[in-house]
Amino acid sequence: MTIETHLDQPSAFTRNEIIATFSRSTLDNAVAQGRAERILPGVYAAPFHARSFRVRAHAALLWAGPDAALAGLSALFEYGVVERPPQTIDIVVPHGRRLEGPSWLTIRRSTVEIPAQERRGLRLVTPAYALVHGYADVPPHLRAEAVYKALRMRLVYAAQLRAALTASPRVRARPELMRRIEAAAKGARSYLEEHALYRVFNTAPFAGFLRQHEVVHEGQAYYLDMFHAGTKTAVELDGDGPHGRPEQRAWDIRRDAVLATRGILTLRYGFTTLVEAPQWCRDNLLLVLRARGG
Repeated sequence: MTIETHLDQPSAFTRNEIIATFSRSTLDNAVAQGRAERILPGVYAAPFHARSFRVRAHAALLWAGPDAALAGLSALFEYGVVERPPQTIDIVVPHGRRLEGPSWLTIRRSTVEIPAQERRGLRLVTPAYALVHGYADVPPHLRAEAVYKALRMRLVYAAQLRAALTASPRVRARPELMRRIEAAAKGARSYLEEHALYRVFNTAPFAGFLRQHEVVHEGQAYYLDMFHAGTKTAVELDGDGPHGRPEQRAWDIRRDAVLATRGILTLRYGFTTLVEAPQWCRDNLLLVLRARGG
């Protein structure tokens, strides 16, 4: 086996790992000839893979040691919360460590121990800490989706996010994130539901609604964005995305018909109406509640 064959995979290798199979001179010659690339001190990879996010993340963790973990936006990408890998690898190490890395590597030092876990061969901070520490690095128009996607994936719960934020006193965009966590704790699972909670159905007449209420009919679970038990009125907040697809529309019609067999009336408000005509939404829902005895 040649050193090129040994390195030909999307991974990083320590110098000791390589010379355990090959000699020091073989490695040094491979680097000099461009057949192997030194990514960080004592860490190498095949030049073909050396620029990839995953190889650099692996290299950073090998170089920083077993108490280091991928953090922030880098961890969020590995968890699948954000879709594109960041240009900079973000790791966290204990506060006492003094490391200087290249420009593509951000090294954060923490005075408290941040919980971490193994995932696909990489050590990552837990999803709650990844969100709390990486939130401000997410583009502003994608921040809400990052939080709610992690919740929908059940990577994290609102209580865990609140605890991680409490344990992290120096966090950028803290008030914004706290407000979003509180919306999640009240049942919001999307930006539209957050908007409805804070800017549409946020007055006293709607305080009695249950958020994200689960009902089960003939073995099938249904989640109601808002539910008024006294009048058996459900409110669905339909975004412009999935609910516009023919197959989703057919499912929504069937779902509303099934709930109607249990006496539940479903009202649907679309994104544009919720954003541009919140008062009309409030007035309409109040009229329905009154008509149904609420």
